[in-house]
Amino acid sequence: MENPKIDTNMIKDIHEVLMKDFKEGETKPGKLRNSQNWVGGESPKDAEFVPPPHTEIVECLTDFEKCIANDETDTPDIVKAAMLHYQFETIHPFISGNGRLGRIIVPLFLQSKGLLDKSCLYLSKFLEKNKSTYFEKLSKVRSNSDMIGWIKFFLEAVIETIKTQKEQLKRLEELAYEIDKIILELPVKVDNATPVVKVLYDMPIVSRKKVLEKSGMKPSTLNTTINSLLEKGIIEEITGQGRNQIFAFKKYIEIFE
Repeated sequence: MENPKIDTNMIKDIHEVLMKDFKEGETKPGKLRNSQNWVGGESPKDAEFVPPPHTEIVECLTDFEKCIANDETDTPDIVKAAMLHYQFETIHPFISGNGRLGRIIVPLFLQSKGLLDKSCLYLSKFLEKNKSTYFEKLSKVRSNSDMIGWIKFFLEAVIETIKTQKEQLKRLEELAYEIDKIILELPVKVDNATPVVKVLYDMPIVSRKKVLEKSGMKPSTLNTTINSLLEKGIIEEITGQGRNQIFAFKKYIEIFE
């Protein structure tokens, strides 16, 4: 996706994809909330934060779009991303799923500004690890207008995430080199092993049926190839069953754990 236009329609489309299999209360994938929600507590009376009423959401999102489109200020885009994330989480336009959607908006915005080739800056791990500080910093913007404190925390999240992803990329390159060498040593043709490994990179936890579907190989050829990959420890079977087997690309998964 090149220069994605972030607007309410895109936000609703992303929410629909994210929440299509999610069942919680009145959650309706892709639909703006039509009731009051809150963060923490049993009701709005004892909640940690109460977003604007649902009757104001459209107006709030219109302002959000204007902030995204405003290029007349000298605010660095990375700082603007921090402010947009705060603004979206404050609006809280859906019954649920606002947190993950707000995190997705960050790399999409940076990509739209040409700071990322792909929307691949995932802050979730850092924010989950520092959840209490994350909520505290957002809360202090609302209660004490401490936007500077929030921006500093957000920039720390970006820096630490980039460091982590840089290290992961290095390990992925090393793994790819290692796998390429192992493939050459397998008792099966390289042309048979390569399509299977390609599926594993796309789907590191995958069923035998799905590998067969994606690789387009004959069942007998696939079985031989999978057995070779199992023997070399490239994959492992995780169900313990003889049928409906599921395989994990263990070394690949470990990089992200």
